[in-house]
Amino acid sequence: MEIFKRYKRLIWIITLVLFSILLYFLILFLNDRPGGFSDYRTSKALGMTSSIKIPLGKTPEEAVQKFRGDDSPNRVIYQEPVDEGVLVFLNHPEEEDTTNLQVEFVRKAKLGWKWVWGAGFGSSKSNAALIYMSMSGLDKIPTPFPMIIGNVLDPSIKSITAETKESGEHKAKLVDVDSEKTIWFVSIPSSSVPPIDVKGFNQEGRLVAESIINDFNDSNKIELIR
Repeated sequence: MEIFKRYKRLIWIITLVLFSILLYFLILFLNDRPGGFSDYRTSKALGMTSSIKIPLGKTPEEAVQKFRGDDSPNRVIYQEPVDEGVLVFLNHPEEEDTTNLQVEFVRKAKLGWKWVWGAGFGSSKSNAALIYMSMSGLDKIPTPFPMIIGNVLDPSIKSITAETKESGEHKAKLVDVDSEKTIWFVSIPSSSVPPIDVKGFNQEGRLVAESIINDFNDSNKIELIR
């Protein structure tokens, strides 16, 4: 009789463990699947009345391609690991007097990678030392945004900072994608508000470019100080 009770208890424990594992994966599936709970939260943060269906990708690049469309002309030029995911930087072929850049934040989900937030810009290179685009974050959705991204067009610029009254100075990261293209990006604390003072410095640390950004959703070019 005692052996039977122990056996019954063991069966109950095994059943409970298996049920817990099944429930765990069910919750993961319902959260991460296209149109699932995480997509509903993202849609709500975007101000949409219905839920979008964000596909899962095996890699950050695939997640972006599936969401934006496989026929997109953009190519991945750089990836930066951040909290909870990766920033994917892309651009498409540029004409002689134009430049462009796109950034996408992709979250590492339990079942793959999912697009969360991103945008891009295109601009004329004429008289520009720096090109920038500022982006706000999403309400109640963890992202590396607000952020400022851009292209460095004048080779004399070796460092860039972004300063706000609330959070002080933040140093941008500059990345040489190839011999002809350098990108820059910097995250701004969500507690900060514009204006944002963006400064570019040369090798000697002398200020050579400056502009004030008055909106978290803006893009423009910055000329050298004459």
